[in-house]
Amino acid sequence: MRGQVISHNSREQYGFVHCSESGESYRFNYSSCDRETQTKLTDGCYVSFTKRAVQDGYEAVHVSFINSDLFLYELPSKLLVTQGMAIPEWIVIDGGDWTVIGSSEESPAKAKQQCMNLCRSVGANGALKLTYSVSQGRKGNYRYSVHHYSAVPVRIARKSPIGRLRNHQVGRLSASITKSKLAKKTRTSRLKALGWYVLAIGGALLTDNPFVLLGGLILCLWFVRVTHYDDWLKPNLMNRSSMKEWESV
Repeated sequence: MRGQVISHNSREQYGFVHCSESGESYRFNYSSCDRETQTKLTDGCYVSFTKRAVQDGYEAVHVSFINSDLFLYELPSKLLVTQGMAIPEWIVIDGGDWTVIGSSEESPAKAKQQCMNLCRSVGANGALKLTYSVSQGRKGNYRYSVHHYSAVPVRIARKSPIGRLRNHQVGRLSASITKSKLAKKTRTSRLKALGWYVLAIGGALLTDNPFVLLGGLILCLWFVRVTHYDDWLKPNLMNRSSMKEWESV
């Protein structure tokens, strides 16, 4: 078994190791450690051990120090979110170039949920710099609030004794590809809108009637809309190097 030393007392010659595989913690004595391990024991270090049944449960024996640099990566089981620039114990493998924005006229909770779903849609398992804002919308004389949540989607991982993935197996974000596809759809939408305007103006010129021209333009302004498919995914102006840590195994 493998685990992380959560506390130790060199004077009393004992400590405790937590095993992430079993979710349990075990007491160990220094006498159960080899000489190298006794000199390298620190809170937070990793060790291998065997559990042995004792009167009040189990204890760890045959405790041996492990070089954590040799560990492989594990991924979080859910999307991890923070308002800060980093998530404790996890490193950014990919990301930092984009900001995702979720919006809702209904509630901040709906805007936040949309933001999280959009982060997942580009392959993120972490979201940094979660930020809330509100803007005002208007329909005629009616004014309303639009809630926004923005976040920086990232791909995160951490080295762990139960890790099974190398750096290239952790995965990367698909934000750049997604942005390219959505921007293309936005351009198509603009061209379609432009086409309607050209038809309206051309038809009015053929009739040589200014009222037809005016009516056509009003109809276009009222019914023809450009859909900005890529508005929710914007380039991130944050310094990428300050939040990215590349590692290779």
